[in-house]
Amino acid sequence: MERIYRQLERFYQQSERLYRQLVTLYQQLERFYRQLERFYQQSERFYRQLVTLYQQSERLYRQLERFYQQSERLYRQLVTLYQQSERLYRQFETLYQQSERSYRQLETLYQQSERSYRQLEHVYQQSERFYRQSDQLYQHSNHIYQPPHRTKYKRKNPGAMPGFSHLSINTFQILFFLVGSYSSSQVRLLWSRFRTS
Repeated sequence: MERIYRQLERFYQQSERLYRQLVTLYQQLERFYRQLERFYQQSERFYRQLVTLYQQSERLYRQLERFYQQSERLYRQLVTLYQQSERLYRQFETLYQQSERSYRQLETLYQQSERSYRQLEHVYQQSERFYRQSDQLYQHSNHIYQPPHRTKYKRKNPGAMPGFSHLSINTFQILFFLVGSYSSSQVRLLWSRFRTS
């Protein structure tokens, strides 16, 4: 019986280590341990009383014999309880391994998401700088733009923007084309990196 108690005690220590990693299962394990601890303390006290009782009197031997039969049944219950506890510990261990694998997958996903976020942030910063440059260019162009006289001015190039008739291509069309090309290429690069990651 003492060997069974020691095995139960070792099992409790192993279960206590698992408890730190499986918080959700702690309440069931704590209740189970408290029942085992109370039973062990009661059994230990009762065993000491039996030893003292045996030394004092042999006349109580028959009563002790009946108690031994009861103790045998109790020992069988303890063996059954130990087997159930061992199966429960194996289930705890399996659950911990599954939780560890899930945690590693989540960690990998978080790292991939962090890399994607940094790429998005880099693209956003580049786009913001390019937008500021474009805005400065637009303000500068708007500042130097002088509308032509309505009666004396005759446009040489009808396809050009007013005030820039000497240009064959609209300046703002080139600017918007550059902005669109830059943004779409960055988006395509970001999308390809995200799919490969």
